[in-house]
Amino acid sequence: MATSRSRSVQDSYHFTVVYDGCLSGDDKTDSIKLSYEFVEKLKGKARKQGINCFLPHQMIKGGQMEMREIYSAVENSDHVILVMTEGYLEKMCGKKSSDSQNDPDLMLQQIHYNIIDHKIYANTDGIIVVPIYLQTRKKEISLGAYRSIQFRKKEDWEDEENWEKIWNLIPKDLQPSVLTGSAVSSQGSSEPDAGESGNRKNVSFLGL
Repeated sequence: MATSRSRSVQDSYHFTVVYDGCLSGDDKTDSIKLSYEFVEKLKGKARKQGINCFLPHQMIKGGQMEMREIYSAVENSDHVILVMTEGYLEKMCGKKSSDSQNDPDLMLQQIHYNIIDHKIYANTDGIIVVPIYLQTRKKEISLGAYRSIQFRKKEDWEDEENWEKIWNLIPKDLQPSVLTGSAVSSQGSSEPDAGESGNRKNVSFLGL
C-alpha cells in the first residue's frame, strides 16, 4: 500500500506530494525517493503543526490501486507539490504521446501532465507549489501561478529543515477560497511565475 492506512476519497489534504521516484517503477532510476521511515516521521511532525499531507512512500506501477489513491489525494488537496529531476522532466516532455495506454513508461509520464493540467485549469480552489530540485528551462512547466523551492541535491529532500521551508509556503489559516495564484505570499519562497493564470479550462482527470 502507498500509505499505512486506507484513505477515503472524501479526505482532504493541505498538500499532496507527487515525486518522480514514486512513479518511475525503476530501482535504478536517478530520481527522487523518500523512505518509508522518513515519510512516516514527516507526516507525524506535520500533523503536530496542523498540516494534513499525503506522501506516497514506495514506487508504484500504473494501474495499481495506489495510483488511484494518489489521484484521489490530488483531487482533494489544496496544494500539489511536484518533485521532478531534470532528467525525468526532459523525458516526460519529450515523449508525451496519446498512445500512452499501450506503454507503461509513457502512461506514468502522462500522470504528471494530467496532474498539472487538472490543478491549473480545472481546480480553482488551490495554488500549485512546484519544487524542482534541478534548474530547468522547460516552458511546459512554466505554470501560471506557483511558488517554487529548488534543492540542488536529491538528499536534500530527506532533510526536515528543508520541509519546513516547504510548509512555510502554505498559509497557517488555510482558506481554499482565497488560495488563487499570487494571493498567497510567504517567506522563503521565490517569486511567482510571470505567466497569466487566467483562461482556465476544464480538463478531465483520466476518469479516476
